[in-house]
Amino acid sequence: MKLQNDSRWVFSAPSDIHISRCSEPRILQLDEAAKWVNTTRPILWVGSIFSVPPPASLPPGYAVTRSLLDLVTPLGTHTEEERQRVVEHLLPRWPLELLLDEFESLHYDLSESLLTFFAELERDASPCCLHHAAVRYYQSGLACAPMCVTTNWDSLLERAFHDAGVEALAYGPSGTSPPIWDDIAAGDSHVHVLHPHGSFEMENVVCSFSQQSGQLQLAPVFMGAPKLFLGYSGYEPSLYRYLELDPGEQLWCIRSEDDFEIPLKRRLLCRPNASVYVGDLVDLLEALGLVDERPDFTTVYVAPSAPVPRRVVDVMLSGIASSIDPVLCVESLPDILLSGHPEPEATFRYSRLIRSIDNHIRDRVSFPGLPLALMAAATSRDYEQLWVSVLAYVLRHTESLPDETTAQLLNYVERSRAGLDADSLSEDSKLSELFRRARTRCYRSFLGMPEKKGDDPTEPVLNFVAPTFLGDTALVGEHAELAAFFVMKAGDLPRAQNYFDNAATYYYLAGLWNGGAACEWASQNIEAARDTAGDTMILRRPTVVP
Repeated sequence: MKLQNDSRWVFSAPSDIHISRCSEPRILQLDEAAKWVNTTRPILWVGSIFSVPPPASLPPGYAVTRSLLDLVTPLGTHTEEERQRVVEHLLPRWPLELLLDEFESLHYDLSESLLTFFAELERDASPCCLHHAAVRYYQSGLACAPMCVTTNWDSLLERAFHDAGVEALAYGPSGTSPPIWDDIAAGDSHVHVLHPHGSFEMENVVCSFSQQSGQLQLAPVFMGAPKLFLGYSGYEPSLYRYLELDPGEQLWCIRSEDDFEIPLKRRLLCRPNASVYVGDLVDLLEALGLVDERPDFTTVYVAPSAPVPRRVVDVMLSGIASSIDPVLCVESLPDILLSGHPEPEATFRYSRLIRSIDNHIRDRVSFPGLPLALMAAATSRDYEQLWVSVLAYVLRHTESLPDETTAQLLNYVERSRAGLDADSLSEDSKLSELFRRARTRCYRSFLGMPEKKGDDPTEPVLNFVAPTFLGDTALVGEHAELAAFFVMKAGDLPRAQNYFDNAATYYYLAGLWNGGAACEWASQNIEAARDTAGDTMILRRPTVVP
């Protein structure tokens, strides 16, 4: 059912690529949106909401995410209203892929339980009025080519085509590739349905980011085709860069202008080739003459088929809490270092806490307790990247950094590296450690003290390959940000703008909205960013209130 993990590589692009954006999205009224569809003839890209109305009755992606967040944010001493505020804060920052990754990082594969739950529901499901509307869309000649994309794991769309006497050929993360555009344009009696996340029927479901998204693909034949997005959020980490770099015309149907408040969605909708219809997707389908009934969007609550172990929930809750509040990082450190949790729980708790601290630093949280916590952690587990993170914090918050301080921090970095027993590491661990050290080399190069001759934060292996291999979106953003400051200091402002813009995207994908907003501001105000940064990484911009 689930596609085996053959790669950890993710689709992305060089961090200095230029992406054009407009200051505001181009909004179309209902009649304008219908005219756009009739004129442009886009292919359909449908999301999970298409399989919600009965007799499909499958839960949408946001319901799955909310259910998992409910699972790991128990009521405790808080009121239900307070807990729901926390969940609402987390929803746009923790898409389903990243949330499942958190479970997998604890060696608890919750995705299998969810897939079993979905597969059982799909066995009893049938195509709903929205699937039939999609079939009529293609039968009416509204699409420029017999191709469509669905991010759903079910095959209800294919069944709807089959019920209408049309053969649908499905493609996913593995197996046969779709034909090339010329073959499709020449005339094709089939409809080609791409499942970038796979499907139960093809037994190639992909449901997490860092472990399996290297196998996600948007076939070249689908890139560049005009697209109509219906019921799709648009900010999945695994597909975001495809959509951001897709040159084809796009019309996004969103239910509310509240979507503009989500940075990733706003940036997608503000590209020159994107238009937006704000309203009910059913109204648009009615205007196109494709539906004659109002579907019921009552959602199904999702629950794992087996209870999640209490310790897994505790570690997840601790990690999520520390990712929200930097004070909790400091307060929970003594317990993690001294309480004697059994292995591997102790390592899970420690690594998750350090990752939260690193992300607060990338998010430009000004809290002296963060570097102090890292230095305290080094007394127990002296690790090279702890001291690099202290350096990262100091560079972002200290206007005048003495050379002696920099030299001392780099000395601690070298000392902790010397204490690592490299011979005890597996070959995979040695490669991961090598790529982690790329972060050290980038900071040293930025400071004018390169570790190796020719080191440069913009060098592709250091800047892009290393953090991408590690599957850490926030780290990709940090490396892009370092490259931005490096080339800005050298006077290459246009290239610095591009690096800052791409750093913003990766930070937003990691849920780091302050860090993303700071880099986005720098990309739009590059001269002001240069004047305030000097030889540091300081950006004078008000932070976003969480």
